[in-house]
Amino acid sequence: MNSCTVVGAELVCAASNYPAVPQTSAVEVFDTRTLKHVRSVSLGFGPGSLTVMDRHDGKWWAVFANYEGKGGEPGRDYRYTALVRMDDQFRAEASWAFPEAVLARMAPKSCSGLSWGDDGLIYATGHDRSEVYALRLPEANSRLELVDTIGLATPGQAIDWDPKEKRRLWTIGRGLSEVVASEIRTVR
Repeated sequence: MNSCTVVGAELVCAASNYPAVPQTSAVEVFDTRTLKHVRSVSLGFGPGSLTVMDRHDGKWWAVFANYEGKGGEPGRDYRYTALVRMDDQFRAEASWAFPEAVLARMAPKSCSGLSWGDDGLIYATGHDRSEVYALRLPEANSRLELVDTIGLATPGQAIDWDPKEKRRLWTIGRGLSEVVASEIRTVR
């Protein structure tokens, strides 16, 4: 299990077979009240290891991570990490590469957390650095645009916005097994 988000009464989680290769992925869904497993959606072989699922504007948004070294497939390193927009049946509709500057900060790992903000920006974290990258979809081309880099208290392995406190971002500090709330300043 890589990261999860709450959508209605369901906890929707991104899962993969990392560090095994070839990379396979699935979406695992749980009931938020009981935490009982509801269903699995197998994505099989894909463009990387599924690390994120988020819901925004009636679509699913997935990150397929690629790695240099452990967990990576030959010929496809961290630079091949992609954000993929999917329909309700988890079929790919469009995809975008991450900005080169962000990929360089994530290297040799990849994107471990991502969530749409209420400001229309995409917030993404890597695996090791205590920072979140504010991104936007490009008007043209296939590479996300870096808007800002914001420091965090912990490397944000999995992230999600607080549903009541609009600028509060929750992250998981894996090393200390803790969940941390960070107040994220408004990005302009």
